[in-house]
Amino acid sequence: MDKTRQDKIKEIAKLRGNSKVITYLTSDRAPLNTQIADDAVSILQRHIANGEKKDKISLFLYTRGGQMMAPLRIVNLLRSYSTNFEILIPQFAHSAGTLLSLGADTIVMTKLSELSPVDPTMTHPFNPTINQPNPSLPVQPKPISVEDVNSYFLYAKDKIKLRPEDMERVYSYLINNIHKDNTIHPISLGSVYRGYRMAKMLAERMLKFHTKGLFAGLRISKIVNALTGKIPNHDYPIYRDEAKGLGLKIEYASETLEGEMLNLLKLYTDIFGTDKPFNPVEILGSNNEKEFESKGAFIESEGLSDEFIFRGKIIKENVTPSRVGMNIISAKWETFN
Repeated sequence: MDKTRQDKIKEIAKLRGNSKVITYLTSDRAPLNTQIADDAVSILQRHIANGEKKDKISLFLYTRGGQMMAPLRIVNLLRSYSTNFEILIPQFAHSAGTLLSLGADTIVMTKLSELSPVDPTMTHPFNPTINQPNPSLPVQPKPISVEDVNSYFLYAKDKIKLRPEDMERVYSYLINNIHKDNTIHPISLGSVYRGYRMAKMLAERMLKFHTKGLFAGLRISKIVNALTGKIPNHDYPIYRDEAKGLGLKIEYASETLEGEMLNLLKLYTDIFGTDKPFNPVEILGSNNEKEFESKGAFIESEGLSDEFIFRGKIIKENVTPSRVGMNIISAKWETFN
């Protein structure tokens, strides 16, 4: 267990009123990137139960997104163990990370912090497939963005000014266009709409955990509508001023807290190698094969550390032209006391 990270966690805990600080970071370094997922729930429970019980839990979160249902399970767990649950966002809490943040009593943001829209991208067996350069590779369905489908119909309605009776042709072209590889099955469109409804329902559920009083319903609707459809780009960054303007319970990190949060974040991102592309050729060097290890996620608290570790092998393949292959031997969580 790394003492430097542990000391930073303790320092942030003091700055947050002696809270229970748990870090949860997923790597955004391709191709060994990870995401928020259900496998974190039991690990987080172990961290909560470890050591002194605290009424306040501070989740230090860094992520580009993840599974849609995982945030609900995580928030339900954290709120069941605390009377005051807050999210500390040093930089990115995108997509499923934003959804998770909506369930907190307070969202603490630095000057670099970003939330994002929570409109999902759906992958379904009936989606169009990705053209694989190697026929031996398994067929992969293309992900379909909820907002892309919505914007397609809005373009026909708002820009081309098609009449309601003409919209049937717009729909027909989408599912029967001449580019057969890109044809979208009607059931795939159903999956997209289901994802949109689920995102709205989850966002509402998260906010209802802590949004009470007169006009609570109106405040929730304003936030949900903004995050699940009003913003046309999934990558749009929502900084703390805009987040506060939407009605979210935002706290601006003090200069001292911000410094500690960003310093702790750098300790993790340096391990991920976030600022350096993953280069198998560089790792292989002059060798014909070489084993490697890469950290893909962390869940840590005072006295306990869980790391998601990729282990694999890079091999120089005996083909012309020369090519390097990579095999992942294992990818799993490991605990360090």
